[in-house]
Amino acid sequence: MTLTASLALALSLAGMLAVSRADEASSPWTVFADFEGNSCAPWTAEGAAFGENPTRQAPAGQRISGSRGRGLANSYGTGGDGATGRLTSPEFVIHQPVLAFLLGGGRHPRGEPETTNIHLVVDDEVVRTATGRDSDGMEWVNWDVSDCAGKTGRLVIEDTCTGGWGHIVVDEIVFSSVTMPAFSLGATFSDSMVLQREKPINVWGTALAGQKVRVSFAGQVKEATANADRRWQVALDSLPAAAEPRVLEAESLGLGGERIAITDVLVGEVWLAAGQSNMGFQVSGCIDGPAVIAQANYPTLRFLQVPGRADRTPLDNIPSPAWRPATPRHVGNFSGVAFFFARRLQEQLHVPVGIIQAGYGGTPAEAWTSPDVLAAVPQFKQTMEDDLARLAKVEADPRQVANPKRFTLPFAAAGGLFNAMINPLIPTTIRGVIWYQGESNAFRAEQYARLLPMMIADWRSRFGQGEFPFYLVQLANYYDPAPEPIPTDRRTTDDWVARLREAQMQVVQRVPQTGMAVAIDVGEKSIHPANKQDVGDRLARLALARTYGMIDVECESPIYAAMSRAGAAIRVTFTGCPDGLMMAKKAGLEPARETPAGTLSQFAIAGADHQFVWADARIDGNDTVIVSSPAVAEPVAVRYAWGLNPAGANLYGRNGLPASPFRTDDWPLPEK
Repeated sequence: MTLTASLALALSLAGMLAVSRADEASSPWTVFADFEGNSCAPWTAEGAAFGENPTRQAPAGQRISGSRGRGLANSYGTGGDGATGRLTSPEFVIHQPVLAFLLGGGRHPRGEPETTNIHLVVDDEVVRTATGRDSDGMEWVNWDVSDCAGKTGRLVIEDTCTGGWGHIVVDEIVFSSVTMPAFSLGATFSDSMVLQREKPINVWGTALAGQKVRVSFAGQVKEATANADRRWQVALDSLPAAAEPRVLEAESLGLGGERIAITDVLVGEVWLAAGQSNMGFQVSGCIDGPAVIAQANYPTLRFLQVPGRADRTPLDNIPSPAWRPATPRHVGNFSGVAFFFARRLQEQLHVPVGIIQAGYGGTPAEAWTSPDVLAAVPQFKQTMEDDLARLAKVEADPRQVANPKRFTLPFAAAGGLFNAMINPLIPTTIRGVIWYQGESNAFRAEQYARLLPMMIADWRSRFGQGEFPFYLVQLANYYDPAPEPIPTDRRTTDDWVARLREAQMQVVQRVPQTGMAVAIDVGEKSIHPANKQDVGDRLARLALARTYGMIDVECESPIYAAMSRAGAAIRVTFTGCPDGLMMAKKAGLEPARETPAGTLSQFAIAGADHQFVWADARIDGNDTVIVSSPAVAEPVAVRYAWGLNPAGANLYGRNGLPASPFRTDDWPLPEK
């Protein structure tokens, strides 16, 4: 990104050493001060609360803590009479429109409640003040200081403690162009980005209210006027794919106008890849990861990785947006599922491909759902309120002082990830979404079956691009296999996870323009299987066949359709197998290989007593399996691959894709 000098992210600090790190050279955050060096210099320290070595008296493990490893978290002894202290910065010129920092108060385990204040002083007058008190949890403070532009100011941190110990919590004071700068482009815009082909292309950002903005790209010129909220948006006419780099320019017109130029812009296919840890699982950890990295040479396949974070309120930006090409230098950190998905698309479509990766481990679907949707349903509203109450307790717990995770919302907090990782992306023009998530909802399958369709509908509505494709990954098999069929008279983890897979299938069957990649045969004992190649490939097959209309690409897994009694047996019929069914075995990255001499595994059958036993099963015709057992003379229900890790499940379509787990009964989970 190229900015004019007046928007450059540099601070002119009179007589002050600016902090610089090579890995933050392109960051939109300009660090004004951190205290990682165990010294307040060149700030002026007064009072017992501060000194040349502010953490000198801190207990072990509490000397420095802060977001991303930086910050002033100062434990100090006061001699029992309490203490006050003041830190004053050198003077500096206010160049950026926002001053931001993390601020908290303290209640040291050995002390009393404490207040920390931070002031901005301009012309010997306090023009801004923020206070942290009685909590080691920290909150972001964002001051709009645009009215102070060009003036000289200084920062003053004051700390007051009434007991024998104190604790100061101030972190990473920064000037920032992230939060509502005077003129900006949207969160997904950076050099080397990919724009969506053959659809109107949304371009948006911020400007002064009423200011006119002009956007130029590929011979098009569009104009808009910033509204009262300082937001503007234009839509470029749809464009064909283009691999040659071009420049996208945005200008704010009139007095004080600025210009932003985004270089090396391609046009192709753009997908959002979201979910929890299996979506975030990196290429470097996949099977043959080092070889994949070494051979990666896809300069027109590019990723934008959204930092994992959460927030109470919807955010407009992401830190340091930067698109990266799939080359050995970068590809190892990309999502394995998303990379193998994108690679297959590019091989088939021969156009640039862009992936916006938004994944974070251990996160439930409600964290990715907007608070507006959650608040509209009493059950989910209560979940959100409970999460926020739990967060408040965490932030108020002094034992959390040395825990860096206290600086962010718990990732289980309802709505938090939507606010910080999805909302900033809206209204990026995309082709669709691939979604790998569900492990964190495994014990609430019925709720998931209601929540996920609401989330999908809400995302589609907010992006404003109709019913774009939304392709899911059904949870892979993991942990230990069960030696016997899952009991129906008590709750088990095996049953919960099986029901979550069933809920995923129900979503696909009920929600238009969705599909599911079955992954029951690529897992292992780990909840994070290393075979992401097959998962990405199966998602790509769905997209190529359904979204791009390639009729020669087979993407369907056999899906349970119906059952009927046949004497002492049950006939189970399937859809999604036009070429027929087969017994097969899959090993590693090899394709499934037919095993005609084998025996179908993981089928169970039950009578009216609800007691399942392993069953004999055989393929009969093109789309039918006959299931029976000498132990069940009057069968009423069949289950297949119903468990956490149904090892040996071997029913496939002749296209090499595994049958989805299923049950023919609708028996509810018992209460306990």
